[in-house]
Amino acid sequence: MTTEGRFSDAFSDFPSKIENEVIAHGEHAIVLPTLGMIVPNWFLIIPQAHSINFAQQSSEVHKELPAIVSSIFDLVSKPGDEVLIFEHGALRVGSNIGCGVDHAHLHVIVANSKFISKAWGGIESEMGARQSACNVVDMYSSINNSEPYYFAWRAGRMLLEQPATKEISQRLRRVIAFAAGVPDEWNYRDHPFYNNIASTIANFHIRKRLAA
Repeated sequence: MTTEGRFSDAFSDFPSKIENEVIAHGEHAIVLPTLGMIVPNWFLIIPQAHSINFAQQSSEVHKELPAIVSSIFDLVSKPGDEVLIFEHGALRVGSNIGCGVDHAHLHVIVANSKFISKAWGGIESEMGARQSACNVVDMYSSINNSEPYYFAWRAGRMLLEQPATKEISQRLRRVIAFAAGVPDEWNYRDHPFYNNIASTIANFHIRKRLAA
């Protein structure tokens, strides 16, 4: 269990911050709303066991990802929505790639296809990445857990840059901010977007009650 760092509050019995409210969980991971939620329905999957990146997690954690992603999508999606998944795969504590968070965390955005397409195009342009076909459970099968990386996944296609050619803090968040029309509001520390966090949590719980 992780007990230190950015997500320690989320693993406590009584989280003190809205961004650390656990809104879903699996056997090996929890789901949080992301701080700096530039667009609504942006989540983080956080493994309970500590590692710097998700590639270093066990196969059991990787196998659980499709069910967690599907549960998120089923509860928040609207017709025409799809999923964008990405990670800044840091390798060492304090690196720019890790964005100030030295614990594995996987970004999951559910949004309309037009926005996802715009964001995906930006990521393709930003990363010196090779593209391949894969499903969610196999995302980490081609990633070397001893090299830093960036990757993004959408609709059975994966972009992987490894080794990372640039070590830029919040690199892919910058691309998302540009796609959302707020290019200067990518930094989660300066722009937490608490309004989007609050509305996303409320809608998530409403949909969950209706689905019960």
